[in-house]
Amino acid sequence: KIDLVDPDLILLAQEELREFLKGSFLQDAPIAPVSTVTGAGMDRFKEILFSELNKITPHLSQGIFRMPIQRVFSKHGYGTVITGIPVSGSVSIGDTIEILPGGLTGRIKKIQAYGKEVEKAQAGHSTALNIKDIDYKTIQRGQVVVLPGYFETLPFVEVSFTYLGSMKDPLEHMTPIRFHTGTLEVLGNVSIIGRKKMNPGESGYIQVRLEEPILAVPGDRCVIRLSSPMITIGGGIIIGAGE
Repeated sequence: KIDLVDPDLILLAQEELREFLKGSFLQDAPIAPVSTVTGAGMDRFKEILFSELNKITPHLSQGIFRMPIQRVFSKHGYGTVITGIPVSGSVSIGDTIEILPGGLTGRIKKIQAYGKEVEKAQAGHSTALNIKDIDYKTIQRGQVVVLPGYFETLPFVEVSFTYLGSMKDPLEHMTPIRFHTGTLEVLGNVSIIGRKKMNPGESGYIQVRLEEPILAVPGDRCVIRLSSPMITIGGGIIIGAGE
């Protein structure tokens, strides 16, 4: 909306944004002021966008199929439809899948990727699976579509965790939290490994004890928020899971 303000305010907004992002992974990210009315800045924006896209390594379809569920609904003439972005592996029409947690199983009738019918869904593709033999009312966001027999749900995870430097108080042992990974949000408590508290800006290892079992695997990223007030306190990488 740079057509709505004078050039000095545009520069000021960029400076404020840089200051706000300092210390985050976006602190050196390019900033591209644009106007959707006049088109000013759009060429530069596209140049930056395509440059960043070219740096991305495409997802590989190796590994066992796993897709966190984003949406689930019933479509007339099709039945249950599950959408999401697979994080590993691939599935084809006719394959049997399992929903975890829950253990529901069904067969894939049709697959769409980016709105077009395809024979196979694979990691990184925006996917819709038309599933036979499962009622859409028994599925919800946060569950995961997998190939049967490879995964199990577990009540806690270990995380290599960084506590945000912007926090005012130390993170105390057994603090109530909200744990986010994939499309999942679940309540739990933080057990700090090897010490009683973690100071702002520190990194270390924690065990997240969850109120209900989840499906997560080492290497998955996660975000942790306070249970109340619901503010983000840090994040990290899952390094283990267990009973």
